[in-house]
Amino acid sequence: MESSLSSSAATPVDELPEEMQDYMTYIPKMLVNNKILLTDSIDKSDETYKNYAGNKISVNEYLNYAISQKWIDITKFSVDEKYSDSSEIYDALVSYIVEELASDKGFSKIMYKYMIHNDLINGTQLCLALFDQKVLNYDDTAVSGLQSGSISAFNFIKEKVKNLEITPAQLALDRLSRIHGNGALCVIAAVYGNRAYEDTLVLLEDYAQTAGFQVIAAVSAVAEHSIIHQYAAGRPNSADCQELAAFGRQILQKAISGNLSVPEIPGNRPSKHSETGMVPNVKHSCTSCGLCAQKCPADAIPPDNCKTTDKTKCISCMRCVSLCPVHAREVNPVMTAVAAKILKKSCTQEKANELFL
Repeated sequence: MESSLSSSAATPVDELPEEMQDYMTYIPKMLVNNKILLTDSIDKSDETYKNYAGNKISVNEYLNYAISQKWIDITKFSVDEKYSDSSEIYDALVSYIVEELASDKGFSKIMYKYMIHNDLINGTQLCLALFDQKVLNYDDTAVSGLQSGSISAFNFIKEKVKNLEITPAQLALDRLSRIHGNGALCVIAAVYGNRAYEDTLVLLEDYAQTAGFQVIAAVSAVAEHSIIHQYAAGRPNSADCQELAAFGRQILQKAISGNLSVPEIPGNRPSKHSETGMVPNVKHSCTSCGLCAQKCPADAIPPDNCKTTDKTKCISCMRCVSLCPVHAREVNPVMTAVAAKILKKSCTQEKANELFL
């Protein structure tokens, strides 16, 4: 990392590989959090700043410029501004950055993420990383078992992360049960992230019928995974939209014809239990604007303390993540990388949309 910050390393951020982009852009964020890079002093209309914000210059060029503009508080690291030139100040800043990154949890999360993606970490190391990153509460017995080999990484992960894609939230089903259908025709639909919709449709069918609806059709549709975006990326695409529109015409034709036959929908009764997925974390950049609390469908985010999330209410819909104007909510990247590995086999092959009439 120190060599990447050297004065000769002037590659613009947008020309770096994705992994190095994540590493390099994290550095100014860390400096802001540590109050080294003074956001109140930065001139957002400055051309160099705008080039940095657009990833058009290197991080080291930006930091050198920030020093010249006195956007850097050099009192936080060992350097005497009166007797030091800008290059000496920059060298001291680089030393500070390298030292801080060595113990910075946020940076290590990024490193773990790419180590997992690039198969540079074995199963046991991966499990121990979950404790190191506080994804899991420390468990001395589990850690000792993993280190000794008496607990296999596979069984540990299988036990801890059984299912990272949520079935229909009980919240939504409870709301559906309070509607009075009065015999109205009903189409049920499940959207999923290219893994499996499991018993979603039969659960919806049972609740819809209990509420007094006549279910005449069901649709399962694939969309980009709400947490691990590499799966089903770009879906629904134009072909999906055309297919789903054709499904709609078939369903409409069935309704017009007076055919009220109940479709054969796959699933288990009683349905299999599925654990809730991951709960988003809140970063320091949260401004407490309250938008996430206002839009949360499960009321899992207290309006008077929107930097927290009630894990017992969260349904892992990721709406808060997608809506946050400053991107202050995220799922732990280590856990996301672990999930991507676990789901790779079941999610890689593209799934088809299905219509049940």
